[in-house]
Amino acid sequence: MNARPQLDHYLSQARRRLRFILSAKGAALLAATLLAITLIAAWWLPRYGFSDQVALLGRVALGVAAAGVALWWWLNWREQERARGAAALEQALPAQSGRIATYLQESAKEPGKASVLLDLLAADTLAVAEREALQESIRTRRILRPALAAVAAVAVLGAMFFVGGSLSEGAR
Repeated sequence: MNARPQLDHYLSQARRRLRFILSAKGAALLAATLLAITLIAAWWLPRYGFSDQVALLGRVALGVAAAGVALWWWLNWREQERARGAAALEQALPAQSGRIATYLQESAKEPGKASVLLDLLAADTLAVAEREALQESIRTRRILRPALAAVAAVAVLGAMFFVGGSLSEGAR
């Protein structure tokens, strides 16, 4: 197997890890934002006698926050995918020193117009990649930390419905 398919496989694994990180951050941001807005709304509702206007304001704030986080995620996803993820890959894999961006730029050209040295560049990029495993460059904890934060926020949000008291009533 020559270096180009191996490098393409390596880059697809790196892109997958970067997508997981972005999605985990988005989930954490969404869960934390919804939790914060729910806490604020649940605190306000009993103070205003569970008025319909405050409840509506809380629901609208939840919707706006969810839409805002979705927009943030989509813009970051789009930025990460621009130029086949060259900028995100270069940032995540600094040891490559521009090799990935050059490889992706050259391999995107029409057949016959790409550099004849593309196979050598792919082999050199793979050699650098073999010195540091992908799991070392893009660590799993970068995925797990925001994912665990999202789970914790969802757990607190869920617990609010079962605790009792005015906070629980407001959250419902």
